[in-house]
Amino acid sequence: MLIDRLIRQMRTAPEHKVSRPRMYELFLLRGEVLPFDLRWFYNQCGETRLYYKQERYLSVFEPRNLVPANKKIVGRDYEYDISSYWYVFAQDADGEYLSIDLHPKRLGRIYDTNHVNHALEGYTPIIALSFSEFLERSLGSRPDYYWLNREFRGYGDAYDNVEVEWDEDAIY
Repeated sequence: MLIDRLIRQMRTAPEHKVSRPRMYELFLLRGEVLPFDLRWFYNQCGETRLYYKQERYLSVFEPRNLVPANKKIVGRDYEYDISSYWYVFAQDADGEYLSIDLHPKRLGRIYDTNHVNHALEGYTPIIALSFSEFLERSLGSRPDYYWLNREFRGYGDAYDNVEVEWDEDAIY
């Protein structure tokens, strides 16, 4: 399994720091389910820091720090926006966040949700379709973050082809 190989690679390489997993319970807002690969990762790893001795390290949070992206980045929830299903799971050396989508139709997509472009239609790139893909690309692209490389071609924007869910009882 790809995620097992990536975990072994991180644990055996001296440039990565992988803490032991802790017992945890995730209380997600609407009972969202974590993608299999991220659940598997959290059962084997706690907080993880890739390339921790370098200037451009990347931290993957332990499960208890998996929090709604809107609350973490902008300070409030936007219940009727697709971003209400995004959870911050990682942070780069510049303090910018990466989010994973837990909506069943978009489960596992990874977004670059920094302070400037978070949840802005047309400015929120999909940088991976799964946690495993994100981890594999991150481990194979040093010294920079792969999604910031000029040659990187992502998977479009988070808001591409999204149907707006209209709640007749809501007050807009």
